[in-house]
Amino acid sequence: MKQACLILLFVAYFCPSVCSLTTFQQQFLDVHNEKRRIVNPTAANMRELKWSDELATVAQNYANKCVSGHNPNKYDKAESFKRVGENLYYSKDEATPRKAVEFWDNEKNSYDFGTNNCTHEKTCGHYTQVVWAETEYVGCAVAFCDPLIREGWSSGYFYVCNYGERGNMNGDRPYIHVIGSTCSQCPSGYSCNNGLCSK
Repeated sequence: MKQACLILLFVAYFCPSVCSLTTFQQQFLDVHNEKRRIVNPTAANMRELKWSDELATVAQNYANKCVSGHNPNKYDKAESFKRVGENLYYSKDEATPRKAVEFWDNEKNSYDFGTNNCTHEKTCGHYTQVVWAETEYVGCAVAFCDPLIREGWSSGYFYVCNYGERGNMNGDRPYIHVIGSTCSQCPSGYSCNNGLCSK
């Protein structure tokens, strides 16, 4: 019988900077923003991600299903967002938020910013979602699944992150690069916080 270990409980939709995040939530948020700060080439319009409990709830509900593949209903379930992105990570052993985000971020080695294409027919869309400049909210969750519906796996951990608004749209590059300092093209009303456009 499928068993899912509920890791998180959420009570609000958007988490302002003054609210208290769990260690799990804070780690996911911090590693995402860390990777966004150090993109190469540098970003002129990279927004600082904030936590969304609404997106995290959608992620948790899907992780609990313990199935392989993307959530076909993520758009309907996160009503505050028009478009929702999603990254998935599977691990036989209990992983950390950092390990999951770094797994996606490592796809940068297969991405060419100049041509805006994945190289050598490899996957890079998880990376471009992590560093999509106009994405402003993230919510993540994990479930222990026994069994995990994945070929050859009897059990494992299923990590899900949802993003609003989603990236990988219309063939655009994930962010704007301008030679010079970061934050040079932050939207109106944003200030620069250690290389990220913050509001």
